[in-house]
Amino acid sequence: MRILIGLPGAVAVVLLVLLVLPLFGVSIGFGPFASVEPSASASASASASASSSGSEAASPAESGAESIAPTSTPTPPDEGWICGLPVTLAASGAAIHHTIDVSVSTHPDFDRISFEYQEAGSPAFEMRNTRPPFTKDPSGQPMTVNGSNFMRITLNGATKLADDGGLTYTGPTNFEPGFPQLVQLIEQGDFEALNSWYVGLDGGDCIRAAVVTGPSRIIIDVQH
Repeated sequence: MRILIGLPGAVAVVLLVLLVLPLFGVSIGFGPFASVEPSASASASASASASSSGSEAASPAESGAESIAPTSTPTPPDEGWICGLPVTLAASGAAIHHTIDVSVSTHPDFDRISFEYQEAGSPAFEMRNTRPPFTKDPSGQPMTVNGSNFMRITLNGATKLADDGGLTYTGPTNFEPGFPQLVQLIEQGDFEALNSWYVGLDGGDCIRAAVVTGPSRIIIDVQH
């Protein structure tokens, strides 16, 4: 009988101890005061999962940014070059264009010829292959042009003869610059608003021509 009475007492003592221990920071692993901190392995697993999910979520955004980013398409080096003559440009602006400057220059990939005019627009332009013999216009006197490949520029509606009988251009009419392609540029004639020039080249025959403004010019490039 004493054993039956002592058992409830022992149980009461155990319960009391279990209730008191958590108050002193001792985890008992169960009950209302059991520790709820996740294990180290569970925390690491959760962190890795969250990190992985975050990376996967960022990927579509990055991929989308790449897909809409503008791309630059390099301009082909032969853009605008014409390797078969003749090349022509239509006239624009005034009926007669007075020449005020003629110049030549060289650049990394081409040599340039430039005709500058007093009036806006440009005369009709034509450039075509030619070959000896070369003659002056209008006299028909023989001319010598240096080079191995030859072209003739015709500027219909252009002249350096001013209305008052003077000249709007008094610069050189014979250039021998010795550029990589341009060997010689020499005026053939300036007669009745038809200005013509011979071009002597070192073999090249790919060109591009354009009318530009500010000032009004016809520019001819010969590819190296």
